[in-house]
Amino acid sequence: MLKRLNHARVARLGYMNLRCHHEPGCPDWIHMDRPGGDLDFFRKPEEIHWRRHIWEEIHPGAPIPPSISGICCAQFAVSRDRIRQVPIERFHHYRNWLMTTSIPDQYSGRVLEYIWHYIFTSHEVYCPAQNSCYCDGYGICFGGLAKYDEYWERQAKRDKEFEELEKYNKEDEDAKEAGTVVERTIRDAIRIEDLKKAIEEADTWLGERRGEAFQRGQSEEERMKETEDWDSSHIMDFMPEGERF
Repeated sequence: MLKRLNHARVARLGYMNLRCHHEPGCPDWIHMDRPGGDLDFFRKPEEIHWRRHIWEEIHPGAPIPPSISGICCAQFAVSRDRIRQVPIERFHHYRNWLMTTSIPDQYSGRVLEYIWHYIFTSHEVYCPAQNSCYCDGYGICFGGLAKYDEYWERQAKRDKEFEELEKYNKEDEDAKEAGTVVERTIRDAIRIEDLKKAIEEADTWLGERRGEAFQRGQSEEERMKETEDWDSSHIMDFMPEGERF
């Protein structure tokens, strides 16, 4: 990941989450006013801690956003210039909050995880196009959003077929351990062969598309077709006065 990372993208955008896939975290994730009965404790265990008063502690005076959404997991690259645009007093404030908050460490870290993009872009929702992230960020260019989506739809279908085949394989393994044999219907036997063929064909197709994506990514012209860009030189002009410290 680091070897392929396009430093020019990081310099141009100022901040880049190194993870391209939106799930989890985008495009609509943390809601500080969500009723307790609507909380998803499995996928968003930190959301119960993300209440309005926490936002006000971390960002005093800043408007409470309707949603905080950013790609999961706090692995990102940020330019020196962008770091220097953020007053050092804000970093001191974040550190002090992290050291003194009553929220358990397990969740206070996750609270911070979902504001790195806000700290360095001033956007509450920051969900760059996935195909652009791969192409401009790593030189893996599928040829546009439609072809990128087509690849992952085929991958998802292949994974579902593989999961179904694995259930049949598990039945055979369990029967072997028990010293028995699974008696299959003709329909099941045909289905197993169809799954094997479909998976083999999908693996070939996916492999070809990946190879083409890596090859396409070597072309500067092709990378430019999937490159995001915007002027972020004055992002802190939009920072609420209460947050300037």
